Amino acid sequence: MITDTLYVYIMVVIFLSVSLHGSSRSQEHLTGKINEPYLGISFTVPDMWTVYKTEIGYLMVSELEKGFVLVIQHSYNSIQELRSAAMEGIADESGTNLEPEGNPEQYGETGLSINLAGYVEWQQAKAYALVLLSPYGGGVTILTAVEPQTFSQKYIELVQTIAQGVEFSKPETPPVIDQYREIVSISTIHGISEHVMHSAGK
Repeated sequence: MITDTLYVYIMVVIFLSVSLHGSSRSQEHLTGKINEPYLGISFTVPDMWTVYKTEIGYLMVSELEKGFVLVIQHSYNSIQELRSAAMEGIADESGTNLEPEGNPEQYGETGLSINLAGYVEWQQAKAYALVLLSPYGGGVTILTAVEPQTFSQKYIELVQTIAQGVEFSKPETPPVIDQYREIVSISTIHGISEHVMHSAGK
């Protein structure tokens, strides 16, 4: 859940935090129900929050609340894997160091919750994450982070509200993949046919 992938997410958030307060403020933003059929995930954006799609997931920000929320796919397939990854925390050479506060706790039948605290780019931060498993493999991580003095129960409840609206489905195959498979299939059949014809002519 948390080591390499979360570090990438945090770097994206830092980049977008600058962009969203600058010339990129006019970039497309989304509200309401978000559906990702190719990932097999859907969720609802809370009121007063806006979500921006990034290359690795979704970033939610609010003009009324501090902090951010990330919704990102993960590839873990068991509670044991989630628990092991959660205890590793995050650390790099650029001032990001978030460590677990206590042990991960079971969330429902197929999820874990974890509190983290430390620094993001040398700035003190407190974070809370819920990690859910999909019955189709992998799942989703929902994480919020904000300065420690602002963090409160409402951020935990925000993440839990988003989690309650998450729906998993069997991921659909993108059309381009289907086209590729068809091309490969046709090429394979063509190659076999040529081999048979050449062999028959010998």
